[in-house]
Amino acid sequence: MRGVRSVAPGLYRAGDPRGPRWESLLECEIGSLVADPRGINAVDVTELNRRLFVVAQRLADEVMGMHLTALLDPTVRQTFRQRVQSLSAVGMVAFLEIPYYFAWSFQSRDRALLETLRTHFLGEHGDRREKIAVLCAAAPSAVGPGATCALPPGEAARVDDRDATLITCSVDGEPVPDHAVDFRALAWRPSPDGDGPRWVVPPLVEIVDYLEEEGFTAVHTDSTAGQGLVALAAARLLHLPLTGVVQAGDLRPSCRPADIGARLQRRLRLWFYRRLDGLSVPSRTSARALAAAGVDPLRITVTPPDARAGADAGDPGAAD
Repeated sequence: MRGVRSVAPGLYRAGDPRGPRWESLLECEIGSLVADPRGINAVDVTELNRRLFVVAQRLADEVMGMHLTALLDPTVRQTFRQRVQSLSAVGMVAFLEIPYYFAWSFQSRDRALLETLRTHFLGEHGDRREKIAVLCAAAPSAVGPGATCALPPGEAARVDDRDATLITCSVDGEPVPDHAVDFRALAWRPSPDGDGPRWVVPPLVEIVDYLEEEGFTAVHTDSTAGQGLVALAAARLLHLPLTGVVQAGDLRPSCRPADIGARLQRRLRLWFYRRLDGLSVPSRTSARALAAAGVDPLRITVTPPDARAGADAGDPGAAD
């Protein structure tokens, strides 16, 4: 703990609760083993690895969140040197997390190969229910019970052979729903009008670890921002299919040619859509726009008109 206090003093500065919160976690997970006469032999290898991972990853998330908050919050004034230090700290933590990504990628690939071999030689082993992780862009308080976060209508109707789990990302002080799995954001950029965060930075490692431990077989998202990028990374690391929903206004070109920000956002969305394994679009006009942008037409599904009643109110091509 003395090392953490000296390396990351910001976790304790001005009564910041993150440092004491991490120390409490360390005492709970590791201190109990130190106090036990059997030491690390008090638990099995799997439990010991879990405890070490939880403690180390929580510290990494707290350090990264502390520096990202300083970089994203417009009310925080930093000198050039402080910004460079914050960027270096974020980069260092991300670099140290790279072994996790390799481990998940190799393990999930080998597990899929073994499952294929088992099925080939032993045949199917019962009916395996599909587990879909739905990463929502909406704030947890805006996700009501039974919501599917824009889950494709074709998927939402298949309730007999798949389980969908909503995954949200909340900020400090935001109410957490009981009907969804929520993760605390590492950092967020406040909205200028004070109406909630403008966008959030989800904890990638924590979410990927949860998806891997729970054995999800597919990922779905309705976001092209933080949650969507995390869904893309998780799907690629765990070798899972990724589907998404295209909103009506995402494909509209900017009315002002000089609006560079809007043009870059549209390019980012198209780049994101080209990497999905399946897309649900609100109209044939949207489908043609995606195909013209380089998206494989075989991956595009037009939502049935009756299932998207009201969803295309703002799409002029909904009736095409």
